[in-house]
Order: sequence, then structure tokens, then C-alpha cells
Amino acid sequence: MTIAREGAAGVASAVAKSVKYQGRKAAREGSEQRRQVILDAAMRIVVRDGVRAVRHRAVAAEACVPLSATTYYFKDIDDLLTDAFAQYVQRSADYLARLW
Repeated sequence: MTIAREGAAGVASAVAKSVKYQGRKAAREGSEQRRQVILDAAMRIVVRDGVRAVRHRAVAAEACVPLSATTYYFKDIDDLLTDAFAQYVQRSADYLARLW
């Protein structure tokens, strides 16, 4: 690895480790899948419409889940966004690690 690659991989790894999980922990496998669907929907809204467009109703509609599911896993929008971005950082770090 070159110094630049080692540096980028190290930074991505450090950022991924520093971001803490905020939302409710999923007890069952199906629950974790639903939580992931909600996080993916939130990130799609961020990319398409911006952060301010992320609302419980918009995320529920995008994810095709009941509104109550978004509030069950995430107490507020801040928790939802924190976990969505944490997931994005982790996936990015994993992707960079595979490249280098």
C-alpha cells in the first residue's frame, strides 16, 4: 500500500469506529432488516431531496413501512439521521478497505 492509501483507509476506519449507534437495538432478524430498510430510505431522501426533507412520514412512505415503525426504531429525526450517516460511513469504510 502506498502512504496515501494507508492514510485514507486509516481515516475511514477511525471515522467508522467513532460513530456510535443511536437508535433502538433490533431484537430479531426481521426487526434488523426493517431497521435497515428505514435507514436506506432515509439516505435516499437525503441524496434526492436533502437533509431537511427527512421526516418520519417521508421515510415511512419511502421505505413502505408504517409510520409507527420509524418512531419505534428512532426516537427522533436526529437519531434516524445519525444512524443513517453512521451506516453510510461504515459502508464507505468497508468499500475503501476492499479497494486497498
